[in-house]
Amino acid sequence: MGRKDRLVFSWCNVFLESYLPVQLMRSKQTITAYVDALSLFRRFAQEERALGIEELALSHIDVDFMLDFRQWLVHRRKVKPQTANQRHSLVMGYLKYCSREDVSFASSYLRLAAIPPLRCDKPDVPPLTEKTVSLILAQPPQTDKGLRDRTFMILLYELAARVSEVVGLRLSNLMLEGSSPHIQLLGKGNKRRNIPVTQKTLEHLRCYLEVFHPEMDGGQILFYTVTKGAKGPLSLDCVDAFLKKYAAMAHEVDCEVPSRIHSHQFRKSKATHLSDKGVGLPVISRYLGHADISTTMVYVKPNQEKIRDALLKAEALCSSSPEQAREYEQLKARLYGLR
Repeated sequence: MGRKDRLVFSWCNVFLESYLPVQLMRSKQTITAYVDALSLFRRFAQEERALGIEELALSHIDVDFMLDFRQWLVHRRKVKPQTANQRHSLVMGYLKYCSREDVSFASSYLRLAAIPPLRCDKPDVPPLTEKTVSLILAQPPQTDKGLRDRTFMILLYELAARVSEVVGLRLSNLMLEGSSPHIQLLGKGNKRRNIPVTQKTLEHLRCYLEVFHPEMDGGQILFYTVTKGAKGPLSLDCVDAFLKKYAAMAHEVDCEVPSRIHSHQFRKSKATHLSDKGVGLPVISRYLGHADISTTMVYVKPNQEKIRDALLKAEALCSSSPEQAREYEQLKARLYGLR
């Protein structure tokens, strides 16, 4: 095999175990995202091009190959265009690394880098109602697997966490004793935040721990699957699959429940529900782990009753006084998301 025929995954182990965590200091969640994207890339090559891991060479990777990979994600894997763009971008990150290791691939990489992203309109997905959340949480069966899935969804909602944060939880992140039980989440940029746990959530979590972690070894992954006798973290595809299943089941019970949901809706819904109960944006922003409160404003969608109350308050401030008129105008501007 000539130099131009170096295998695509020749540097994969070094890239994932040394380059990303040590040189770039990427988080575990980011590395997991790369693993997922590259695993899909390998699967595409094998299923669609009949190229195994020891046959796929850099010389096979051209513009058509990458375009077909992205279309495969959309049409065969049924992912949304924005998700396909993200996974395509992660694979491109690895190929960029390959081009540095093998300069003969550099010109090919430059052509690949010119591929434009898929056009996609970011949908404004409304938050789930509290009734909808409760109905979805009621769907898992009374089995060990159902207990795992229900507990995962409860934490996803109650902690307003990113799915990667819940997937990455270990027993050592659970601080359940004492007067202030809480869970420590590791967010973007390796930033940690402590989220308090309600008594009801604590009861669900302890039931789960009795079944899945009777020995409470602090280093263990909280949510896991067993494959060939070995424990491993839940994959994002696994989480997406059971969320889709339980949403479809809840939709059959109540047609107002969306037939398909994604993990981020739990996070967005919890933020909105906190806002509806009077919790201020600065507190919600810290709850979500946002560095900028303007990001939180994208998550929180006030309901119509809250908007009406705010407008009535604004009208009460309206008077002939120039100072009160300015305050009234500023309040209306905030309702439109302006300053």
